Amino acid sequence: MHWSILILSYISLFAMGFIDNARGPAYPLILSEFNLVPSRGSWFFTIAALGGVLSTITHRYWLEKIGPFIAIRIFIVAMALGCYGMGRASEGSFAMLLGSAFIFGFSTGGNGICMNLLTAWACPYYYRRRAFAGLHSTYALASLIAPFALTYVLESGARWDRLFAYFSIVPVALFFWSLTVRPPVKRYVHLRESSHNKWKILFGMALGFYVSAEIVASSRLVLYCTQHLSWSTAKAALYLSLFFAFLLLGRLLFASFSVKGASVTWLVISLVTTLFAFLFGLYVDPIGLSMVGMTMSIFFPCFMDWVSELFPEQGESIISSMLTSMGVMIITMHALVGYLNELWGVQVALHIGPLFCLLSLAIILKIKQVMPKP
Repeated sequence: MHWSILILSYISLFAMGFIDNARGPAYPLILSEFNLVPSRGSWFFTIAALGGVLSTITHRYWLEKIGPFIAIRIFIVAMALGCYGMGRASEGSFAMLLGSAFIFGFSTGGNGICMNLLTAWACPYYYRRRAFAGLHSTYALASLIAPFALTYVLESGARWDRLFAYFSIVPVALFFWSLTVRPPVKRYVHLRESSHNKWKILFGMALGFYVSAEIVASSRLVLYCTQHLSWSTAKAALYLSLFFAFLLLGRLLFASFSVKGASVTWLVISLVTTLFAFLFGLYVDPIGLSMVGMTMSIFFPCFMDWVSELFPEQGESIISSMLTSMGVMIITMHALVGYLNELWGVQVALHIGPLFCLLSLAIILKIKQVMPKP
């Protein structure tokens, strides 16, 4: 186990997750600050996703030239710049906010590739699923803390934009610490095998639909509770925190114990239970939307492990490429949710979540049916 590389990946994802999920609770305030309708305000998320796509779609070039270890340092610096820019946007314009969000999104896309590759490199295969669960537990932990922290300081009189400026200190400190970490010996090699192109697309779509469904829940839950249910921001933030608490709990359990069963089986279980939790939250009790965090918690680590298992020699190339498809799906989701929100309200827009879960499930079952055994 290469612990220093794992720790770098874990802390980087924690910082990214905290900043990323601070945007959800701040979103209603951003709409008010710039006097925006939801369809235009959703560009705050969409433009960040576009930045993520740019960094992922070009992954082959920068990974081959500098590798994930040097690249993650560059993306950490971009994270700091984007976060600081969002913190100064109220002094400029909404265009400045979008530009900073683009830089931040650019960093998240590249970081996502680097962290997953470095985690796969840093541990033997029999710890891989638990290592991925541990990696994404840090994101869930940051996502749990962010709504509480943001709500507390906002109610104390602080401005949302100043908070983002202060948050940029964390990736700056992380960059300087990364200079003390020894780089891995292994080098990234991109395999250009056309026979795998269809699998890159299918796996990318399956992951993209899942991630989009998760982001629908996390980024719009506060807006749903405050607009549709007329709750206070503090109560809505509590339900968002419960979402991330369940997300963290599920991933910690998966990381702490050796759970039996094939990864693809757990993927199916995750999507089916998420579908029911989403519908329960929309039609019976909003606590179901918080429970989505638990049902989704095991998906990402199991999905990464499944891909690495099916493609033992090409896993790195497949993972990098499918994250590009995932970015395109996220852009589509944000644009669609913003459009539906403006036309029919946030409750109708949230139905994108269960729909995307169903589509991800269909693709995974199709892959399972036709995929040749490794």
